[in-house]
Amino acid sequence: MTRLLTVAVIAGGTALLAQEPRFGTLPAGPRGGPVEVVSVLFLQAQVIDDGRVMFLFPRGDQEPALLTKVDGKTVKALDRDGKALTAAEVGKRLSGYTPVVVVPAEFAPPDPFFLKALDAKTVVFALPRTQFAPMAKAAEFRHPLGVPRE
Repeated sequence: MTRLLTVAVIAGGTALLAQEPRFGTLPAGPRGGPVEVVSVLFLQAQVIDDGRVMFLFPRGDQEPALLTKVDGKTVKALDRDGKALTAAEVGKRLSGYTPVVVVPAEFAPPDPFFLKALDAKTVVFALPRTQFAPMAKAAEFRHPLGVPRE
């Protein structure tokens, strides 16, 4: 019994040593590597008249908003697979105030691999710097944890 066990352990160890080591092998994932750093804002948005989108980004006691029209060039609306959405599709998804993701347009949109973390109906907006900057500034203010909002 001991001889059989010894032979099994030696055979198993030899089989493990015969395999090539897999040091540094990354799992299949996004282009460019396993990490992507993106400035992202989580806001509420709604489509209003003429297909314009109104973004709300609270700042302290104020509730500023930004109105813009998705034209597919300077302001883009994408689904979570990174594909452009039509104005009709954006209108369906944002019929009421809905959570959306906003990223700066001067960079490539986030890789679809990472966008899989979002809901299938989420709209990702790519806004130019002139529109993204006020939202990012407003995002600097956040209510501290445990302090109720008034």
